[in-house]
Amino acid sequence: MNWNKRIKELKSGEESKRIAKELSEQPEVIPTIIELIKNKEKKVAWRAAWILDNFSRQYSPMLIPYTDQFCEILISTPNQGVRRHLTNILCTIPAETIEDGRVVDACLQWITEEKSDIAVKANSMQLVANICRVYPELASEIIHVIEQGMENGSTGIKNRGKKIISTLEPLVISSIRQSYF
Repeated sequence: MNWNKRIKELKSGEESKRIAKELSEQPEVIPTIIELIKNKEKKVAWRAAWILDNFSRQYSPMLIPYTDQFCEILISTPNQGVRRHLTNILCTIPAETIEDGRVVDACLQWITEEKSDIAVKANSMQLVANICRVYPELASEIIHVIEQGMENGSTGIKNRGKKIISTLEPLVISSIRQSYF
């Protein structure tokens, strides 16, 4: 099957979900779709990521072996659509499998960048919050960056930021207690 052509012709969310379902029955195709996320054609790249994002909503355990590849693509792509979908995919994967500190650095940068899409900012906030559960010592810094991102953020970013900060604050308190005992 010519997956590049099929993805170029993708017309709807329902079709993306249908292809995602097919991947559950043909997992050997997943590496091909991942390669298409690297495609120089923006439309092909983000649609391939979109398919895997839909796939991750039901079958995220099947994507765990590809975590490092997702991280590499995420930190190297300028494509906002790909960033949106990959950050969302990584939010569905256990945070302890994300071992690349560059992912945290990139997410923290996108949270405060004006040119970052709202969905990229929101997903980045969630992703670094998930990683904080593995590395609670990062919580204080991450709260600070989220607060910076909220300063000029949309209403949605401000609301999401408040919710995420409320989940991170207990980690800061716990870290402080542990350092005293």
